[in-house]
Amino acid sequence: MCFGEGFLFLPIGYEPTAIPPEGVDKRSDIEYILDLIAKDSYLLNMPENNWQGWEIYKQKTLTKEEIYIINKYRKKFGMCEV
Repeated sequence: MCFGEGFLFLPIGYEPTAIPPEGVDKRSDIEYILDLIAKDSYLLNMPENNWQGWEIYKQKTLTKEEIYIINKYRKKFGMCEV
């Protein structure tokens, strides 16, 4: 029983009002895992690994919005925009 307070049965990473301590990764475990997958993806690393193929793929396949999203992730991982 609790008066004036509420209980949540969520891990702290999923509670939007929780403030993590300094130096702790603020991402949820799901976001962390998805970032690991994205960081090693062929598409995100294609400009460095296959520049000519990237240029052709970018021009013929990707929309401006898709390129924006790719650049957003590349910046997130400390890579230059393409």
